[in-house]
Amino acid sequence: MDTSGAARATLDSVSAQAARHRDSLEAFRKGDTVRAPFAQAESPRSLDIGVPYRWDREAILESGANTLADLLERVPGALGFRVAWLVDQETATFLGDFRRVRVYVDGLPFAPPDLRGGGVLDLTAIQLWQYESCTIERGAGELRVYLRSWRVNKTIPYTRVDVYTGDLDANTFRGYFGQRFGPGFGLQVAGENLSIAQSRQGGDGSRRAGMMRLGWAGGRWSIDAFQEFASHFRREQARQLPQSAIPTLSPSASMSYLRVAWGDPDEGTWGQLLASTSAYAQDASEIGGTIDTTRRFDARRAQYALLAGTAWRGIRVSGGVRALSFRNQSFTSPQLRLGYEGGRLAVQAYAERATEDSTTRGDVTVRLLPRPWLAVSASYGGSRVSDTTGRRVQSLASRAELGIRVRPELWLTGGLLRRDSAWVVAPTRYDTLLSPALTGPAQATFVGLRGRIHDELFADIIGLQWDQAGAYRPRYQTRAELYLKTRWLHRFPSGAFGLLLSIAHEYKEPVQFPNRGGTPFTSGFSRNIVTKLEIRILNGVISWQWRNVAGEFMDQVPGALLPRANSVYGVRWEFAN
Repeated sequence: MDTSGAARATLDSVSAQAARHRDSLEAFRKGDTVRAPFAQAESPRSLDIGVPYRWDREAILESGANTLADLLERVPGALGFRVAWLVDQETATFLGDFRRVRVYVDGLPFAPPDLRGGGVLDLTAIQLWQYESCTIERGAGELRVYLRSWRVNKTIPYTRVDVYTGDLDANTFRGYFGQRFGPGFGLQVAGENLSIAQSRQGGDGSRRAGMMRLGWAGGRWSIDAFQEFASHFRREQARQLPQSAIPTLSPSASMSYLRVAWGDPDEGTWGQLLASTSAYAQDASEIGGTIDTTRRFDARRAQYALLAGTAWRGIRVSGGVRALSFRNQSFTSPQLRLGYEGGRLAVQAYAERATEDSTTRGDVTVRLLPRPWLAVSASYGGSRVSDTTGRRVQSLASRAELGIRVRPELWLTGGLLRRDSAWVVAPTRYDTLLSPALTGPAQATFVGLRGRIHDELFADIIGLQWDQAGAYRPRYQTRAELYLKTRWLHRFPSGAFGLLLSIAHEYKEPVQFPNRGGTPFTSGFSRNIVTKLEIRILNGVISWQWRNVAGEFMDQVPGALLPRANSVYGVRWEFAN
């Protein structure tokens, strides 16, 4: 018997099978190839003790946050104000000051020229569903929020659909599509349509928003054009005060940029050049004052930025300059960031000069780990701003924090927040009778427990007490969340199943809103219980969120009663084929 021939035949058969396998694998690889990613903005290193205030795309969705205010309220010293749960105007303060919360989108300051806002940012204008990460940097006297827009890097089409419905005829639909082509080109589009009806006190409305990206990336180079846009309609909302209702609002806003980039801010030396334009339109009758009520107010501004940075042996340096053109005026604003991380010591310094509002800001933060179970953090800084008379006012702030590791991934923290006297602007979008105020020095103590308690059980708990109640800050404020998050891998090792079950309790004492009448308006107690359930099966997630479970009557803006028990449920489904 010719065993050698049989062996050769067997070997040829095995080789043929292997070749077919390689061809199939190569075809699969050609069908699903990872391309060089589009550029991303700088996101600062976290010097927080324990769990950082950073969320990736999946964590944003799992958090249950409808708007940025829901994420900000997890930070000691931050406080959000809302008049509804979905289509509403949301604002937030840090240390009792609205201007101490600043937002950057892909490295560019987010500040639409909204005349009715009185310099206070409407956080509903920031659509979290468009972003792939959110980082909150805690400075001594302000919170800086860094958002990175959603990107794709695969040549197979990516599609996702979100469909939600709920009480008060709340309906939301979102659709996503993204794909990379050929040697590095890519296209992304996404859109949202949201509507809600509330016949009892008004405040219902709708929102239509979208984003688009077109670009190319190869090696360390990237060039992309990006645009996001949104239009809102919010009907007048009745208030339990005789002075006024919250008026109708129907603005539209857009932001677009062209970016040329080299390198990655997360991986060493990098540089970016951006040219951006933003627009904001609003019915003049909604702005008030002496503006002609028969026309529509339309504002546009251009912004240019040159940003760069590098890292070497634990030292990080980044900075740049921004040029802003608005209403035939031009402003130039430099910024600089220095950082060092090595062993048990981490230091970070930030400085900025914003010439458009003549504000200088800066702070230094230090974190020390003397023992694996012990951490100490401190931050000091402040700002110089102009009050309504044009006088320069300096306000310093500081934070001291101590952390103890009680379990491998669970930290117990506590500390002090302090700020000097500050000139606080008024959120006139709620009521034109509200007025700016000069508030005195304030100090608060806080405690927190964040991280993994045991296996798949987690906690996110903070409590804060000010020395006394003041403008836009309550005496006491707490937020406590316990949640179970598991993939049940011993039963579903492929990760095809997931479960998230959460319950949170939010409590705020009454808050004062200074006004021109002299006696401040005051909100009531706010007690809110929120539950969330998510079940993942393969690439689909069934979600149900229930706010104000106890059906409490409460207002966070004086006289504007929040809807009672409100649930939203639906599904989000990802496809890659």
